[in-house]
Amino acid sequence: MTPNPTRTARAPARPILLACMVVAVANSLLLGSAALRGRATVSLQGQVQVLRENLATLASLRAESQTQLEARLADAETRAAAAEAALPPIGTPLNVFRIGYDLSEEAGLLVYSVRRDSSEIVDTAVGPVETTMYRVEATGTLEACLAYIDSLEASSPGLGLAGVSIVPATGDCSMDVLTLGRAR
Repeated sequence: MTPNPTRTARAPARPILLACMVVAVANSLLLGSAALRGRATVSLQGQVQVLRENLATLASLRAESQTQLEARLADAETRAAAAEAALPPIGTPLNVFRIGYDLSEEAGLLVYSVRRDSSEIVDTAVGPVETTMYRVEATGTLEACLAYIDSLEASSPGLGLAGVSIVPATGDCSMDVLTLGRAR
């Protein structure tokens, strides 16, 4: 009996071919996976660059906003300090009676009544402020009343007029004088 040479040659080639095919498929999977990772890496690098640029823009905007807010805060603090400094403390109230009578002599007006109407403490942005309302009644000419009103408004930063009534026919004028005092 002679051995069949065809069979023996084919038997070892088939498993080798199968092994080569498995290695080729594995190789193509690995190469495909490497190509995918390469594309993903390039894409991620592009996204990282965009994110870095966005982060830099956001940081600069935040710095600008913070600078603007700090400037606005400093401005508000300056205005609040100026407003607070303009108000006399409650412990040293304005002497509206003395001011009212002293200014009437300069204006040529006869003040016949200065009375305190009301007083209250109001919470404001600069803290508690005492507001006191006085009623000043006088008689004289229209020009004297107007001059008295001007000089009364200019006499103190914590004093203002809340209302004025002038009757030119009789020469009577009355004012509601408001004083503000800063609470301690």
